[in-house]
Amino acid sequence: MENSWEDERPRLSVVRTQPTLPKHRQRHLILSVDDEPGLLYTREKILECEGYEVLSAADGEKGLELLGTYAVDLVLLDHKMPGLDGGTVATEMKRRIPMVPVIMVSGNHVPAETLEVVDCFILKGEGPELLLAAIHQLLVTMTDTRTKNSSPGRKPTDNTGGAQPG
Repeated sequence: MENSWEDERPRLSVVRTQPTLPKHRQRHLILSVDDEPGLLYTREKILECEGYEVLSAADGEKGLELLGTYAVDLVLLDHKMPGLDGGTVATEMKRRIPMVPVIMVSGNHVPAETLEVVDCFILKGEGPELLLAAIHQLLVTMTDTRTKNSSPGRKPTDNTGGAQPG
């Protein structure tokens, strides 16, 4: 039996591995809160493709519950939802965890007092590039702030407003 050229080709084995994520995206956990199921699904898939872990909530109450259960790094929040609106949810989230960045993504008018509570506002329909850039910027800022506050020789920031434990 003659050897053909094809028999002499080196055999390559293909090993599929997970891509190494850039340092700024090392599995940050993002909570997405919106009453539109299609939008939640699409946003989840886009964020997962970018290397983020995603929790989704269809209303503000569920969003607050998830925030209390998981170590969330950033929140994406709709304004107009049944039950608790995004402004109420954002205020409560910031009360519970002041350092968590909140991006409000809405297609509706958002009151000025709500915009003062959130870290960023993006109009629905702006496209994923703007949202991803805002997420990246807020996570980098949050990481930098945490690193500075935990540097050797520095005391942790007092978030109690000066109140001394009982």
